[in-house]
Amino acid sequence: MTYIHGSLENTAYHEAGHYVFEVYYNSKDILDTQPYSITIKPNEDYLGQVASEGDGLETGIVNSDQMVKAVIIKSLAGYACEKIIDPNRSDEPLGAEEDFDYSKRLLKRWNPVNKTLDNLITEAISLAGKLWPGIDLIANELLVKKTISGLELEILELKVQAILGLIDKKEASKIIKGLEQFR
Repeated sequence: MTYIHGSLENTAYHEAGHYVFEVYYNSKDILDTQPYSITIKPNEDYLGQVASEGDGLETGIVNSDQMVKAVIIKSLAGYACEKIIDPNRSDEPLGAEEDFDYSKRLLKRWNPVNKTLDNLITEAISLAGKLWPGIDLIANELLVKKTISGLELEILELKVQAILGLIDKKEASKIIKGLEQFR
């Protein structure tokens, strides 16, 4: 893979990382969010975005230390994917400044896990490696479609969960077949 910083491919993997980490943490009942859209269509505010309803932190509802850690690591997921694509890239959070700032604010406010940002970045990179098959699937879909939402995103979420072993593949296949008739 040829890496070009700032490319659409970079943005696709960055956003796919955020999305797949969210799917992973939801499957572990650590987060309770509903991602409803993922895009790599840039606008004046961002190059891409995963839109979700609720992680609890915006409303001040914190269920556990594990939840805070998950939200921080999820916010670092895009950067982690960038480091996997190009291990030699700068350690500067180019394109991920907001993610880093958010993580730093959370660590200042809630740091029950007694971790540094560097420790959490290392954990995010490690988890991205484990979740890479799902991240790769989503990134490639984004490169083709630019925006994924609705039923299409629900089907992809099931595929990601099955690929990662978070749900039974046969059960996922049955559900996907049922959902595809509504496309």
